[in-house]
Amino acid sequence: MGRQLTTLGLALSLPLLAGCGQTGDRPPDSPDATVAPATGKPALEPMLAWTFGDEAAIQAGDVDLEFSGGHEFAGNAVTFDGRTGFGASVVEAPVNTNASFSVSAWVSAADPVQNTAAVSQVGEEAASFYLGFGETGWNFAMKNADTNEPGHTFRATTDPKLVDIGEWTHLVGVHDLEEGEIRLYVNGVVGGAVAFDQPWQAEGELTIGRSQAHFAQADFWPGSIASVAIYSDALTAEQVRSVHEASQPTGAPPVVVSRSAALTGTWDYVLDEAGRDAVLEGFRREGLVDSADEVAVRIGFDGNDWWQGNVFDGELFLLDGVPEGDGGSFFLVPGEPLIVLVGASDQGHVVIDWKIEREALTLTAVEACVGSGAEMTCTRDRSEMDPVALSVMEHTFTRSGDDPSY
Repeated sequence: MGRQLTTLGLALSLPLLAGCGQTGDRPPDSPDATVAPATGKPALEPMLAWTFGDEAAIQAGDVDLEFSGGHEFAGNAVTFDGRTGFGASVVEAPVNTNASFSVSAWVSAADPVQNTAAVSQVGEEAASFYLGFGETGWNFAMKNADTNEPGHTFRATTDPKLVDIGEWTHLVGVHDLEEGEIRLYVNGVVGGAVAFDQPWQAEGELTIGRSQAHFAQADFWPGSIASVAIYSDALTAEQVRSVHEASQPTGAPPVVVSRSAALTGTWDYVLDEAGRDAVLEGFRREGLVDSADEVAVRIGFDGNDWWQGNVFDGELFLLDGVPEGDGGSFFLVPGEPLIVLVGASDQGHVVIDWKIEREALTLTAVEACVGSGAEMTCTRDRSEMDPVALSVMEHTFTRSGDDPSY
């Protein structure tokens, strides 16, 4: 099976305070967002910077932020509920998105949720840039027009394997007008780059914890943000490493209840006699298993990873220490009872509708995609989907354990 994305239709449960907050003075122990000199260049000060500890605080510049919706300041971060909470600049267009700039943020996501923005600057319909989580990994995206029509978004993204849910991650998005490209750095290392030379000026607010789509607030961040800094130049790789080392948060991210926690563990579906015999035939041909009275398909969900294997008479079959089956990453679809399962080859995905009732998990395929990037093709026609994949995934599974390890 190809790589798949999934979304969980569960509300993010956080003890958040719904209200408004505003930035204040910089605390004395804030991390330093000043970039150390690159070879032959002076140190680069951020034009704007904020930290989020017990309250929001200006670190550089003079632009205040106002917060609303489900959010809470605690420890060294502001935590958002992923549905209503965000912060926004009190002035419009604080960043010249037509010019070179860089945006830095320390973030932690409670869930691998598709298309969520930690930092953005909005226009009327959409936004000029988005720094956060894309379709399958960390993402820095820019648009060449204020529209949500297809073909106008350019993305620098990372491999899903680089996503570490629940830990602090340093993201830097760079718009390099001179080089005609945008770059994404993750924890001080370049994660992706794409050609881009058609910027436009977004005249709306700089937003923390959400963006905008189809003239409405969208892409709410499901987790925590510790600091944000904007630079009026394209940071070099050396400068990005410098700010990564100098600005690290002083503590662990706040503990957030994950929406994907309901899936965590293992789930089994016991095959009927025909299914059992078909699986055994394949394993016998390989000289792996001779016989079994009962055969089950087992799926495990762990963080933003998933795996699938076979269970013979209650024992999970392992080959060289891993299940003999499929696996990869999975992601949530915001506001939808869907998950996207992505295979290890990263050459496609399956969108799955899921629901949990008591200890039963029901999976139904909605869409299957093969290929990647511009070569990806998708179908919702079940007759065009892989019948083997459907026969393995489309069942009601019973929870068999809370520990997803094997």
